[in-house]
Amino acid sequence: MLETIKIIILSAVHGLTAVLPVSSLAHFSLLKEVFGFTEENFNTPFYYSLFSLGTALALYLYFFRMHSNIVGNMFKSKTKIENEKQQAYKTAGKNIVLSLIPLAILIIPISKSSFFGSVSTYFLSEGSLIFVGIASIFCAILMFISFWYMNQKRKKKNLLSSKDAITFGIYQLPAYIFPGFSHVGIGASRTAVSDIGVKNILKETYLYLAPSYLLVNLFRAVYYGVSAEGINLTGAIVGFIVSLVLSLVVLTTVNYFTKKTYTVFCVYTLIFGVAVTVTAVIQMFV
Repeated sequence: MLETIKIIILSAVHGLTAVLPVSSLAHFSLLKEVFGFTEENFNTPFYYSLFSLGTALALYLYFFRMHSNIVGNMFKSKTKIENEKQQAYKTAGKNIVLSLIPLAILIIPISKSSFFGSVSTYFLSEGSLIFVGIASIFCAILMFISFWYMNQKRKKKNLLSSKDAITFGIYQLPAYIFPGFSHVGIGASRTAVSDIGVKNILKETYLYLAPSYLLVNLFRAVYYGVSAEGINLTGAIVGFIVSLVLSLVVLTTVNYFTKKTYTVFCVYTLIFGVAVTVTAVIQMFV
């Protein structure tokens, strides 16, 4: 019973952080250690991937109309495109597909014997705190740089280009491997330097993050769960629902960026990273 409660708490923390510019995996890893879960008694990759699927579903539910319009227009021929809005949806669909290409590096060769599979499995299972802290600091620095760029007076645009979409996918790679790199944080950093208007940064980030988040975590949940023993089924099911619901709640309250909120998340990520790093260093020498 106590283990089930701990798993549900982990899912709640994930649901509250996964759609914000903070690392859900970093918070998950930190809380996992507080609860005393280890690689031997807790299938971290499975639970984290399952809760991430809840967040991915929340993204699709919240932006259902937008995703429906993209799917409905991306396969239309040019002659059937009636207006600029439909063309924008068609372009967005093409670019989303392009953004998924870099993730083939993770999905196709993923196995315990491959480099990316080994690294990813290690950090999902072990979650060494010093790496969590250092990665969070690097993520905060990247966010601060993009914030500075965002403040420059440049002509703003509404859509990512094909080049922006591919590099968005590349930016997501470290977030799928290292706890501390926020999917939304580094995704928004890439979107911000694409000269997207500040109020559209988060929406574009969610739009391009949703399919990759769904595909990678679906693959991982099956991969790490199919042969796993001792999975707490009650905790897994309830945790999935909790993560889904709380992610939807956060999406309804924080659905666009302002410069002030962006700064708050930058500062929080930096403080979090420094605090975790210092704690990890003290633990190493005490």
